[in-house]
Amino acid sequence: FKLSQNLSLRHGGFKSENDAEFFNESLPFVLSSQMTLIDKFVNEVKQHHRWVGVWFHYSDAFPRALRVLSLATNIILMLFIQSMTYNLSNPNDGSCATFTSKVSCE
Repeated sequence: FKLSQNLSLRHGGFKSENDAEFFNESLPFVLSSQMTLIDKFVNEVKQHHRWVGVWFHYSDAFPRALRVLSLATNIILMLFIQSMTYNLSNPNDGSCATFTSKVSCE
């Protein structure tokens, strides 16, 4: 409880140990002082990264098979939208057919 000890020394302290525990529990896990920085980083990547979290994060409410299906659906949807909007950014107006060489078309 390094954070709670520092606060207690500077600001007159917490009223009880329960207040210090409540304060530490209200902070995000990544700000806790119970793990090393590398362990915090690995834990955050496993839980919140879009690709890595599918395989390494356990959840009863959102099982792995459903996460894989959701991720595959998102990828397929993204590719479909890109294929539909490709002609907006790179239109084919038929002008290349009038040129005699590939270099002059570019």
